[in-house]
Amino acid sequence: MHTVAVVPPPTNAPNAPVGLLTGSEDGFVLRHVLGGDGVPRDPVEVGAHVGGAAVRAVTLVAERVGMDDLGDNSSTAVTTSSTDTSQSSYLLLSAGAKEVLHAWRVAWVKSVCSNSDSSWHLRTSLVATRGTLIKQNHTEWKKGCGFVAASVESDQRFMDVTGIMSVNGCVALTASSSGAVTAMTLDSANISQRTKNGHRSDGAVQHSGAQQLRTFANLTYHNRPVLSVAVAEVKTKSGELAVISASGATDGTVACWDMSTAVQGLQDCNDATLSICTLNPSHVTKKAHQSGVNGVSLCGSSPGFFVMASGGDDQVARCNLFSISSGDGASGFLISSVAVFNEAFSHSSAIKGVWLGGGAGREMHLATTSHDQRLRMWSVTTDEKNITCIPSAGAFVECPEPEGLDGFIGHDGNPRVAVCGRGVQTFRLE
Repeated sequence: MHTVAVVPPPTNAPNAPVGLLTGSEDGFVLRHVLGGDGVPRDPVEVGAHVGGAAVRAVTLVAERVGMDDLGDNSSTAVTTSSTDTSQSSYLLLSAGAKEVLHAWRVAWVKSVCSNSDSSWHLRTSLVATRGTLIKQNHTEWKKGCGFVAASVESDQRFMDVTGIMSVNGCVALTASSSGAVTAMTLDSANISQRTKNGHRSDGAVQHSGAQQLRTFANLTYHNRPVLSVAVAEVKTKSGELAVISASGATDGTVACWDMSTAVQGLQDCNDATLSICTLNPSHVTKKAHQSGVNGVSLCGSSPGFFVMASGGDDQVARCNLFSISSGDGASGFLISSVAVFNEAFSHSSAIKGVWLGGGAGREMHLATTSHDQRLRMWSVTTDEKNITCIPSAGAFVECPEPEGLDGFIGHDGNPRVAVCGRGVQTFRLE
């Protein structure tokens, strides 16, 4: 398994199970439900990537919709006479080889007449697909007296994917082995009839078959493969919301981007007027790591500040505190580095996954995993001038060769983390 996403328990149901969504080399995305004992049950195939392309990354984006938005092609076998339609639902973005990107809708479903935790199930349906297996502009080349036909299959890969729910809908960011960072919007095919609430002007609900992923921005800087990407909404001291993204490449460079203007501009676009803009980074840290940056994560702390965590092949866990403030309007928000905390040799092998959770008035937690088969956690504290990371827990990971991790803050305020590799394992910080 290359990647995992954790589905928090349904809203207002703290005793309900936790869900897991995993992607692997065989091109399949699977869903699991964890019982109270933490053991997965009800493993079901969500779907497969086009052409069996390997799934390199998945991410979960929270949304609020009715269950009817799942459509009639749901891949669940659950049949109930009545269901609770007030629970949270999510968009799952999965990306991988051949630059294939899928969007799935994921929601908790429970029979109203049952109070058992085992009655909760994850319901999924495909929303949109983007990608092609065909390489562009391929040509044959000669060698000696003969010739060799060039491969017609795309050799580019999406290395990571992340997403956020804006007022205009879901925004997805992909990191590519070609060095590109691309921002896409998940829109209906007829945007002119859609409102901010996700409904058409005539009151009809937009169903999954009418949605598509369309590029609206290219984040240009990296000239090396980009291994990791993250995005978050952060608040300034004046109360404005900014959309900030971060990316890490194989040369150890980490870049920060202000996407606020580009995302805001989506509200006034339709199929005919949508244009692709080019964004330059607001802040770049060269040699943030000595080599590949395998994971980045963003989290807002107090108003006007946010934290970017990263980990790489150099075994360093890094946390950077940034300040964000309003600019002159044309240049967007101003982003400045305030303080950096480096934990050298935090693992005895390359760090493969980074997750940062909490913030916004709550304690922040940092989790990292590595090929040394360890999960480490830190408590992250900040003020307006400093950032500190204090080790809080650690555990041996029983699934060999950990590749990724994900987590969420539970109802009790403590994080729960899942680590995947040759298997998957969950942890709870108490």
